[in-house]
Amino acid sequence: NFPTENGLCTNNIAELYAILKTLDIIPKENSITIYSDSEYAINSLTVWNGEKNKELISTIKYHMLDRKIKFIHIKGHSNNEYNNLADELANRGRMS
Repeated sequence: NFPTENGLCTNNIAELYAILKTLDIIPKENSITIYSDSEYAINSLTVWNGEKNKELISTIKYHMLDRKIKFIHIKGHSNNEYNNLADELANRGRMS
């Protein structure tokens, strides 16, 4: 089930969920570089210990155990090919 906050999906939840689904798809033995325009998502998983979205973040951190994962922040809406593609796919999913 897609996680929500009080029944609503936030941008932060969507960003975190995308990372979780990535970790579900990529085999554990592969090293992963995750590019994200969400400083919130990256920092929630690598720096902060906040209360917001705690269950989702804990689940992702569990999936990160014993894996080589590198996070790279990219500037959103900066005409990055893959960021543009991610935005397009997100908009398609939102419309369906």
